[in-house]
Amino acid sequence: MLTRHRRLAMTLFAAAPLLLAGCSDSIGNDSGVVGTYNLTVFAGENIPANFFIDNFRNVDVFSGSLILREDRSFTESTSVRFNEAGQPSFTDLLVTIGTYSTDGSNIILNVPAQSGFPATSLQGTIRRGVITYIQGFDTYEYRRQ
Repeated sequence: MLTRHRRLAMTLFAAAPLLLAGCSDSIGNDSGVVGTYNLTVFAGENIPANFFIDNFRNVDVFSGSLILREDRSFTESTSVRFNEAGQPSFTDLLVTIGTYSTDGSNIILNVPAQSGFPATSLQGTIRRGVITYIQGFDTYEYRRQ
């Protein structure tokens, strides 16, 4: 059932790209951070990664990107495949959009309400072209292309 899987995926991954926190490095202005960052670590696992939801369902995370634009908008995309016993697997692209601002090496991501999740504003840092953040006890990492 696509709707149930999509909701499950959004629940699993909605906040992942948004809770940025890491080491510091001076960037200076927004133009210094503009670009595409590739997902390299998701929930502490190198990409590609497999996550078991229960004995009957799992999710494969294949790739992802975080694009920071000059107009201060961003798009985060994560490619996943859902597998459930007795059901055909399917691949989906999970997308989060919003705006960002920087102050030195600090970055703030503002995400409007979307896909049933409330609006949020989150802070983090960028170091040497790597965005690293922690959500709960898990680490996530994007490296500049």
